[in-house]
Amino acid sequence: MFIVSMLIPLAIVGGIVYAIVQAVQRGRRHQITGGDTMAARRLFQYAMLFAALVVAAIGLAGLVERLLATTAVRSDTRLATILALTFVGLPVFAGLGRWAWRRLRATSAEREALGWSLYLNGALVTSLAVAAANLLTVLTGWIDGSGLDPEAAARAIVWGAVWAGHWYAWREVAPRVGAHLHLLAGSGIGLGMLAAGSGTVVSRLVEMWFDAAGSDVVARPGSDALLTSAAIAGVGAAVWSWHWLGHSRRMERSGIWLVYVLLYGVLGGLAATLVGAGRAVFLGLEWLWGDPATASAAVHFRQLGPALGALLVGMVAWRYHRTVVGPQADRARGDVDRVYDAIVAGTALATVAAAVAVLVVALFRLASPAAVTGEPGGDVLLAAVTLLLVGGPLWSLTWARMQRYAHAGTEETSSTPRRSYLFAILGASGAIAFGAAIRLLVVVFETILGERTGSLSGPLEWPVALLVTTGAVAGYHFVVARAERPERETRPHRDVLLVWSGNGEARALAELTHTSVRVLRRTDQEEGPIDVAAVAAAIDAADGEHLMVVAGPDGVQVIPYE
Repeated sequence: MFIVSMLIPLAIVGGIVYAIVQAVQRGRRHQITGGDTMAARRLFQYAMLFAALVVAAIGLAGLVERLLATTAVRSDTRLATILALTFVGLPVFAGLGRWAWRRLRATSAEREALGWSLYLNGALVTSLAVAAANLLTVLTGWIDGSGLDPEAAARAIVWGAVWAGHWYAWREVAPRVGAHLHLLAGSGIGLGMLAAGSGTVVSRLVEMWFDAAGSDVVARPGSDALLTSAAIAGVGAAVWSWHWLGHSRRMERSGIWLVYVLLYGVLGGLAATLVGAGRAVFLGLEWLWGDPATASAAVHFRQLGPALGALLVGMVAWRYHRTVVGPQADRARGDVDRVYDAIVAGTALATVAAAVAVLVVALFRLASPAAVTGEPGGDVLLAAVTLLLVGGPLWSLTWARMQRYAHAGTEETSSTPRRSYLFAILGASGAIAFGAAIRLLVVVFETILGERTGSLSGPLEWPVALLVTTGAVAGYHFVVARAERPERETRPHRDVLLVWSGNGEARALAELTHTSVRVLRRTDQEEGPIDVAAVAAAIDAADGEHLMVVAGPDGVQVIPYE
């Protein structure tokens, strides 16, 4: 009866799969019209393929685990589930995969489908993440002496094979849309593991040094913890090197590439640097002027380990990705440089704003020490000083550089990154002030209605602090934005239709001339280099809002039109 109960669902599922395959094959013999129908078919097909892949991989991993595990842990009930998953998932995946592979090799239209891109990127990222996580579990078991984990080893083997197979598919029939998304995702996974492992290694080494220096330290990390952190860093380094150094580093600097470098690399590294530096500075100030929880310097400064780990790893990641963007000394300033400055200035400004808010809270607590329910005012004041010391110099240097470029000409003030930076600060300040004002009025109305008694110092400290901080930040940046508005409004809008055979950048031309540029490629001439600066000079010298610019190796002709 057990066998029959297993075969009936398998037969039903097999019949459904057979009907789907037959319907798809019949569809190949008829001309299908309508892009929406084809797109829906492909999305359904690759969704089924991905589901079958996951089911088959889980089943195969269970079978491999049975081979690696001892007989004492084997379970016939679990074996039934594993067999069911394997016998259902593997044939479905093989059938759909074989059919999809033939179409991908036969026609380029299939490689342009969104479904293929979503499936391949999803399979590569999923298999990489699962294989790397289980590989770490296997290494951890070897390090701590617990032995081989058969479940983790089986998953690492099966999902590693899945990743290798789909990597081969990517090399053979790469999708035309989003072909490199998995490379950046893999770079992010590897960088995260490398940073976490390296930071923990630094933390463990610092803690071990303080343990050796003081005899009153209770917690002592052993060599196993250090080796485990090194294993995380090693696996992360391998993943990151393969995906980033081997492939993503040389990719075209597309929008998604810049998002990874600037947001993940620069912003992530900068945030870790500020957190680590802030923690280290606070520990020093607390020991000198605050109220530390212990009288032992070894115990107190043992907490420097995580801070120094975050500081060193974050600074390396931040500066490395800054060099990837490229120095500004050997080229003209562009939007990428403006975005970088906006990210650094915004992060540092958030730290400074937090310092101002914490300072207001500290003043509340110092003025009413009897009403304090959290940290005492002295420690809160040290936190405010710490945030100001960490974020203040960075913000002042970055903002001063941004202001120098803004004062040098209207190109900076009219750029999209600078306007977005100013509007983002005003919007974020307004949203925070909106919430703080609501909280402030809630406290006031509760007091008026008799629902709140006692001192109002505690309930009011954070709403008042946030209102003061956002008011100062928004007020200053509103003045800056308003002063730059006339410069942007006085510049006439010009539309340029560019006809040329060159290989120059239309974006660079738009930045030089402050215009919107549309490009038509000439077919009567071979592609060749064209002086973008000369084209920009000709546009600036011409009159009219609508210009057609015909450029080639023989010169530049500007024709006004309506």
